[in-house]
Amino acid sequence: MQEQEVIETGLISKVKEFWIDGITLCRGNISSSRFRTMTNLNRGEF
Repeated sequence: MQEQEVIETGLISKVKEFWIDGITLCRGNISSSRFRTMTNLNRGEF
């Protein structure tokens, strides 16, 4: 039961990150968004 909650919380945070990246892209700050994506890939979180 608790494991499910952890997964859901993780998904919510991922969605929030995705939205923030989307807003950043819309504002034209692409380099910052790309850097964050690369950091996530390097840490193996993406």
